[in-house]
Amino acid sequence: MGGVAILLAACSAGGGEPLGEPIPASGEPYASVLGVVWAPGYAPGEAPRGREVPVSRALVRLLAHRPTPPPEGVHCRRCLPTSGEYAALTDEVGAFEISDVAPGRYWAVVEAGPFRVDTEIEVSAGQLIVLEPDATTLPTRRDPARGLWAPRVATLTGHDGTAWLDARLGLEHVEAFDEAQLDAPARLARFDVLLAPSTESDAFARDPAVLAALRDWVAAGGVLIATGRAHRVVDALYPSAVVMTSAHDVESDVYDPARGTWDVSRIPASTDRREDWIQGVVATPRGRVTHRPLAAWLDEQIGPSHRLTSDGPDMMGLHPGFGPIWRYEPSDLSIERPIGRVVALGAAPSTDPTADPSYPRVLLEEEAGHPAVVALAPEGCGRALLSTPELDLVSHEELLPMERIALYFVLDTPVCVAAPD
Repeated sequence: MGGVAILLAACSAGGGEPLGEPIPASGEPYASVLGVVWAPGYAPGEAPRGREVPVSRALVRLLAHRPTPPPEGVHCRRCLPTSGEYAALTDEVGAFEISDVAPGRYWAVVEAGPFRVDTEIEVSAGQLIVLEPDATTLPTRRDPARGLWAPRVATLTGHDGTAWLDARLGLEHVEAFDEAQLDAPARLARFDVLLAPSTESDAFARDPAVLAALRDWVAAGGVLIATGRAHRVVDALYPSAVVMTSAHDVESDVYDPARGTWDVSRIPASTDRREDWIQGVVATPRGRVTHRPLAAWLDEQIGPSHRLTSDGPDMMGLHPGFGPIWRYEPSDLSIERPIGRVVALGAAPSTDPTADPSYPRVLLEEEAGHPAVVALAPEGCGRALLSTPELDLVSHEELLPMERIALYFVLDTPVCVAAPD
């Protein structure tokens, strides 16, 4: 039985947040199960030593019976009940401990967003069981026979900033998706995550059929990430959620919720992308992480940072390079230049009584204090991320700060401590 190490001592190792309710024991001494959950491709032995990437707020459960496989295609994963189960959430360094476990055979189920890995384990009385990385590392592929589920990800074709999904995370189910196909609900429903990076054209953000299909897809459980110029599509989908500067803003009454229609003639078009890029390489902007759980998670990590250097030729003689490998400081991150500016948060009302009231949620601010990365949880059970900075555009073998923020958003698992009414 792989993925398990047994220590013959029943002591507390700390880490993680216990969930659920006590379960009656069989009369034998209790055991404890602990470990660390790792991001795809960044477990010990996969990443350089000291630069592994843990997963915070992953849900770890021990189930007496093998759980039902997740549905294929987009679906609700808004709320994972833990009442009456052995369960814990990982902390900012990915650690968890489930104590007072009765002896027996269990399925250890690790879930974070659309990722899941199931491993069968044996728990004996009085043991301290450490789950090894092969049982706690989020998978890069879908292999239901082996208990592995990774998301199906669509990336819009012809755009920058998608290499982090396959080249750096190693995800195998990443598929190019043409803008012309965005108005095909059946095709869109195959995917769990849609990445819309910055693009020279955002005409799809002014197509009513595309907007209707995307809004329905997010409501059904889809995770939408729109960065750089493509942030316009999130603003168009949920115009009451954020207020942009006048040149970029989609006014709240552009969308008619009663009819489910948009006045697309009032959705502003983009400015010239080359001009934005030229301005973006003149200086490296700074950002500050404002969401405390994200800051605590990022503060524990070491990796490359984006900054401007002059160590090689490029267009206009400028070369966007990378700084040294160092520990991140969430209050002072180098980021790509924001395109557009969020000046205020509006409201994204939801009729769902179990919806998280803490959204919209600012994850990152610009130096001037304006929101730069905003997470939304609109009606239904999906989520959307609006990022005025682009994802890091220059290739690197490790995840860069903006890519880590996007990964955190994808992995953030909503959990019900008690089953909803």
